[in-house]
Amino acid sequence: MRLLLVLLVNLLLSCKPSEMASATVPNPESSPAGPVEGYRVTRVDSLNSVYLIYAKKNNVTYKIVSDKAKSAHCTAIKAGQNYNFDLTSLYSSTAKAPAGTRYVPTAMAGNLGSKGIDWDGKGTIITLEGDSIRDIFFAKNVVGLCLK
Repeated sequence: MRLLLVLLVNLLLSCKPSEMASATVPNPESSPAGPVEGYRVTRVDSLNSVYLIYAKKNNVTYKIVSDKAKSAHCTAIKAGQNYNFDLTSLYSSTAKAPAGTRYVPTAMAGNLGSKGIDWDGKGTIITLEGDSIRDIFFAKNVVGLCLK
C-alpha cells in the first residue's frame, strides 16, 4: 500500500503544469475539425436598400452593411457558413464609403456617442446595438449577398 502511494505521488509530481493545463482547458479558437477560419455568418437581415450581415470571429460580433445588388459568378453568403470578409470599419478615421453610397453618423446621444449611421442620406439608419455591436463595417469583397 505504501509503495502504491509513493508511486502515485511521484506520478503527480512528474507531470508538467503546462501539460496538465493544456489537457484540461479547451482552446476557444478551435473546433473538432481544427481552427475556425474566416467569419461565421450568424444571421442575414434586410433594411430598405441594404443587407445586414451579422458575423462572428473570436467571440466578437460584426455588423456588415451591403447594398442590395445582384451579382453573377460569386459565392452566395448564407447563415451558418464561414467567409473571409475584407472588412473596413465605418467608424475609423480613414473609412471611406463604398462607391455610390453616402454615410454620416447620426445624432449624438449624450456621451454615448453616435447611435449609428445614415447609410444612404435618405434615412436608412444602421444602428449600433448596445454592448454587443459598437462598430459597423462594410466588406470590400461583398456585393449584395455575394462574396467576390
